[in-house]
Amino acid sequence: MRSDKLHISVYIRQISSAIILCLVASFYFLWFYVYRRFYSSLRNSELWTITRSSLLLTINSLLSLIVAIYLVIFSAPSMWNVLIKDELWFYCFHLGPTVFAQLMWTANHPARSLPKQKIIDKDISHTLDISNALIEI
Repeated sequence: MRSDKLHISVYIRQISSAIILCLVASFYFLWFYVYRRFYSSLRNSELWTITRSSLLLTINSLLSLIVAIYLVIFSAPSMWNVLIKDELWFYCFHLGPTVFAQLMWTANHPARSLPKQKIIDKDISHTLDISNALIEI
């Protein structure tokens, strides 16, 4: 009975790792489709900010791919015994890319790199006019 539960847990771990890998890989298809259509409509003044953001996405998606591949390899029973013996594998291929990706997002968040746009909605400007009129009274 115990070996059946062990086999089931191995299969579930392999399935979850494969789902993570498929999600990471599907991001590339969506990203290249959207990026190709978006890049053709850019002006020259916006190229640097978009290039910086795309560089951020490229590095972080590659780091996510490294982690996903590590999880798939780690879920294989024959590799699990090898990888569990030395913590260096975990630090190099799981924790390291995750921390580096988090630091990249912290340093280069798109809110800091994308151009600022000042758009006032008509409803908000109407509200501002009313509030200014009330302040004058």
